[in-house]
Amino acid sequence: MGSRFFSKGVAVILSAMLLAGSFPSGSAGAAPGSAEKSNESSALDISQEGNVRGSSDIVAGNGEISVTEASYGADSRSVFETSAVPELPDSTTAVAGKTGGDPGMKASVRYSIVEGTPLIKMEITLDNRTGSDFNGNFGYIIDPDQPGEQHSYLPGRNWVYSQEKNAIRSGWTDNYLFNGINNAFTGKTAHAILWPNEQQPEIIMHEAIFMGVWFPAVIPDGESQSYVIYHLPHVAGPADKPYAAAEFWAQFIRDHGQAEEYGSITGSVTDEAGAPVPFTEIVAADENGALYARAVTNREGKYQIFAKKGVYRITPVNEEYSVEGRIVEIGEIRRIQADFTMKKYAEVRVELPSELVAETPFEITMTVQNLTDAPLQNVALEVHPPYFVHLLDEGSLEIPVIDARAQAVRKVRAVALEGGRSVIQAKVSTDIFNLTGTSSFDVRRAGYYGGDNHSHTKHSDGVHTVAENSASVYNNRLLSWLWSSDHNTDSQGPDTDAVTESYNGRFLSLPAAEITTKSGHALAFGINGVPRYDINDPESGYSWQDSIDEVTGQGGLFYIAHPFDQTYTFRNPYQWTGFTGVEVWNGTWHALDNGVNERAFRFWDEINIRGDGKYYGIANSDGHTKDKVGDPYIKGKIGGLSKQNVLELLRNGGYYGSNGPELRFSIGGVDMGGTLQLESAGHMPFQLQAFDPNSNLTSVRVIKYPVTGDIADYARREIVFEEDLTGRQTNTFSKTIPLPVTDKEFYRMEVRSEKAQENSSGIGPLAGTGFAFSNPVWVELSGSSNSAAIESISYKNKTKYKLLPTFGVNRLEVYDNRFDPKKLSVITSSGAKETSIHYTELVSGTRSVGLLKISVTAKDGTRKDYSYVVDTISVRDKQNQGR
Repeated sequence: MGSRFFSKGVAVILSAMLLAGSFPSGSAGAAPGSAEKSNESSALDISQEGNVRGSSDIVAGNGEISVTEASYGADSRSVFETSAVPELPDSTTAVAGKTGGDPGMKASVRYSIVEGTPLIKMEITLDNRTGSDFNGNFGYIIDPDQPGEQHSYLPGRNWVYSQEKNAIRSGWTDNYLFNGINNAFTGKTAHAILWPNEQQPEIIMHEAIFMGVWFPAVIPDGESQSYVIYHLPHVAGPADKPYAAAEFWAQFIRDHGQAEEYGSITGSVTDEAGAPVPFTEIVAADENGALYARAVTNREGKYQIFAKKGVYRITPVNEEYSVEGRIVEIGEIRRIQADFTMKKYAEVRVELPSELVAETPFEITMTVQNLTDAPLQNVALEVHPPYFVHLLDEGSLEIPVIDARAQAVRKVRAVALEGGRSVIQAKVSTDIFNLTGTSSFDVRRAGYYGGDNHSHTKHSDGVHTVAENSASVYNNRLLSWLWSSDHNTDSQGPDTDAVTESYNGRFLSLPAAEITTKSGHALAFGINGVPRYDINDPESGYSWQDSIDEVTGQGGLFYIAHPFDQTYTFRNPYQWTGFTGVEVWNGTWHALDNGVNERAFRFWDEINIRGDGKYYGIANSDGHTKDKVGDPYIKGKIGGLSKQNVLELLRNGGYYGSNGPELRFSIGGVDMGGTLQLESAGHMPFQLQAFDPNSNLTSVRVIKYPVTGDIADYARREIVFEEDLTGRQTNTFSKTIPLPVTDKEFYRMEVRSEKAQENSSGIGPLAGTGFAFSNPVWVELSGSSNSAAIESISYKNKTKYKLLPTFGVNRLEVYDNRFDPKKLSVITSSGAKETSIHYTELVSGTRSVGLLKISVTAKDGTRKDYSYVVDTISVRDKQNQGR
């Protein structure tokens, strides 16, 4: 219940409520639909109780709306509730809805726009004619309706990211409560509740999904009480201070500012072709040149700055463009329009062949176009490939001059070392500008591919179509598959088939089912039809174990979804066995959320300690919009992009979950998801690799758990390796370390970095942090060994060689007249042996480049292949370099 105001297309639930009692110390009522409820009635319980009755007349006028003769029962505790309609214009508002209850408690509210500001003013009067005194609180609540992105800021108490549900009674230092997205500017609408300084709330619920303020409501029978509340719908400011507008208008209210002394500067920022230039900072400086305010253009290139009357210089800041600032004055004319046309110095295009195949060289073509009427001097061009693409030519080039309105073309040869999807960047810079051109691509054959395994479309409760979600994860997230796991339906199947066909082997759109019940949710992959969802039906007696057995009995995969979600808690999760895995990272929250997901991680570890099976942990977006799908995702090695290979990856656990960082993890040559079998305990090589294309790494660690059958032994978990990378300014980590291993244990790897991928979200204290986790490697003692690890490699010659551990595929640098595979010396793990060596030269000359493949076979016959890029520098060339 409550009313919905639509501002810039974002729904916000606004509820005003009375509480007959106050919150218990340190807690607040649970959100609507939550499994948790306070012992006392709370404002938010009203949505479940369904006890709002009656109706009222709604009077709509120019600039205001009044709810008249609203009647409420004191037992219902609701003062008024209305249902929203369209975006609020400057002067008129329309509301329609129902109010109800005991005619003894009356309420009226007047809505108005504070002229010259973005503030919606609500003047609320409560009139008690119930025959008894009322002693409680009056609450105003908002639900920002931005799943996975609810971050709440209370000055003096800092940010909160949901799940805390603490009633705040002191400690705020300003008269506003902000809700928006921290750590990133997305252009999405944010909101704030503001109140007069002399009307301080008694309780603030700083909870993020639902947030609100409660004012004392002591209303003797026959008397009334009035409140003033301001609602601020606006686009959040720069990522480092998204609450800037709320802070500005809070001071305006606190100082009893006069609206006629303020004005606004609005405008659009476009390029010369008229296209919007989004996410560009707009700086407003005062007459003395001091910074006054900052804004950021949204996706449509629009911005807005509110300011006191005065003279300001407005300047867009974007290093790809040239633009002159403008002097504007807010005076008698209080609404100033300041549009900007940004002139680009140059543009760069990156072109790749339409078909790329792993291990086959190709050309990257870069065209730099001078868009100015003067020559561009000393243009630097740098090619930045992803980790699995190796440049066969120098990647840093300099173009001495590009004539006016002319272009320069440069080509660089490269080879993809494995299959997958990514992007190549070309960065162009001079002393006056920097710009980046990109081209995404797909490489066929075996490699690491990524996808999202939990999303929703219009076939259930999603916002967008299968095609729209698929295009978003393919183009924006660079993923290669997406499961549309709609609730209790397979009607999306024809759409997913059509989308897959349209991508011609480059992308898979796949149908799955989210088994949706009052006892929790689960994901079923790889079966035909919709699984039964009459779980815990007293008549059928059908249980979650029956569902697990039925899905897996058909050859399908069964993953428990968000087991500790507060609204859709999975009933008795420890009771069930034989399923495939657990959604430990649901994208509504960050993995490190101090709540839902961290509890799921522990549950996952505990059931693996239990030892009745080997359960995998998966990261999914649970995206209901095209912007959310693909955040987070999983990535793993498959033989090529096909539905069968993706299903096998989900079946064998050979993947990791992430919102940006990449990782590789193996023990004794056995990769994540597998089991290392040994004849006896001893030391084994742990290969740890991490890479982040978005930011610097901050830590890498490995956690060890015993398999004892008793989940209480979670207390015996041990961090066997940890390296703090904070401050090292590196985005790559590669290390092989020997560690002791023995029977019945498993290990997981975790990686953290400074920032997640762009537009990654999720609630939690570390929202915005890059995080990745591996599936376990189990260790068991048996009659033989499947360890097929290369422990060391050397090259026998009179000069030197270097083994350069890089992420993904290692690099061997050899100083010789030519590379001779016979000079290699390979040392393998105990019982294993090198069974083949194959070398292919890709580039010949004084500096040749080739691919080296070594096969190692374990004692039990298990085979593993290793790849190396070999750069061979001739001895004569090296000697010349030395001179």
